[in-house]
Amino acid sequence: MAKIESDINTSLNQLYYCKIFIGEIEIVPENILSLTIREWVTGVVPRLSLNLNDDGMLSEIFTLDDNAEIMVEIAKNADDTPIKFDFVLQDYKFGLMGNNQSSVMEISGLLNAPDLFKVLNRSFSNMSSKDVISQIADECGLTFVTPTGFSTSDNMTWLQCGISNYAMIVHVMERSFKSNDAVFCYCDVYKNLNMTSLNTELDKDAINARYDITNYTKDKFENTEDENTIWFNYYDYCNLSGFYNKTNNYGVEYTYYNLEEMISEAITQDISLLAEKTFKDSDYINIVNNYNSILQNNVYDDYTKAMIQNDYFKKNFFCFNMTININPLGNVKLFDVLNVLIPSMPNYVGNEINDIHSGKYAIGGIVYSVGRNNIFQKQCVLFRDGMNDAKFTKKKSNNK
Repeated sequence: MAKIESDINTSLNQLYYCKIFIGEIEIVPENILSLTIREWVTGVVPRLSLNLNDDGMLSEIFTLDDNAEIMVEIAKNADDTPIKFDFVLQDYKFGLMGNNQSSVMEISGLLNAPDLFKVLNRSFSNMSSKDVISQIADECGLTFVTPTGFSTSDNMTWLQCGISNYAMIVHVMERSFKSNDAVFCYCDVYKNLNMTSLNTELDKDAINARYDITNYTKDKFENTEDENTIWFNYYDYCNLSGFYNKTNNYGVEYTYYNLEEMISEAITQDISLLAEKTFKDSDYINIVNNYNSILQNNVYDDYTKAMIQNDYFKKNFFCFNMTININPLGNVKLFDVLNVLIPSMPNYVGNEINDIHSGKYAIGGIVYSVGRNNIFQKQCVLFRDGMNDAKFTKKKSNNK
């Protein structure tokens, strides 16, 4: 069936460029109330949320079938190369508006890789977690990507017992082992299934990110330096370290029996990977959580340790997040490291930048969005596990 396209190209009649199809049906951009796409290093697949006005075409003329393809192209303007997204329909909701004259459709979608949700019973004999996930990526039509030289130390027979490939990826990732590190596995919007680790990614060169309202709005940059800089016009941050410190980050202990003896070990961390100091009070670094897995058998030696340390290091690193709105022309991807300069408030003009919150961050999430009477927006959600000392005072906090 050929795509049903509008006779008039209305994709440019917005403050952004957009083209969208649901199955064979082209959606008029003026009908889009909001469209948001999210990708995360802590989630396996990117997700789509679409709200639009509908006069009955989607609710009466055509059917919205499960796994109907949703194709989206978005750009800041017609001259910019559009970002192309490929999703499948997940769920939708209908809401009546205006005396039965129109409705609002709320649609959710997942990355177009239906075989991720195929349920299988099988085993992966004498394979590492990297090999297992590489095979699943190939079966699902995804491109498997790892950093050069990346490997894991977790060879064993992995069992996929009546669960989907999606669930198997989560299962394997949580049990993957890299010494003193946390393993990640996630898809990006370009249908790459990435497998990497926290320390591997944080070792990359940083990209400069600067606050500048003028450069944030530009459609074209005059020089290479400005083009390679990430320009933002807004930032906020949220610190959840108090909760995670008291439930995990001050230290965890785990115990298991390996058929020969009881093994009991602890994991603690008192340094920040990207900042000058952690969010922890050094007087309280101790064991705050205990895990007892009872028995470890027919798995590789560090199986229990892998589960505990993956969870521990992730909760340490992701306890603080900062969100910045960037110029959509900025070329960033998940797990890029940014060197962010946060400007000082006007009361402290003697110091040009906020020393506490400026510095290196890792991109943990990217949010793409357009909406009625709005521009194409791209947000980066940044994470790190600490902060820097303020230069206004020599006084140190209680954890350094």
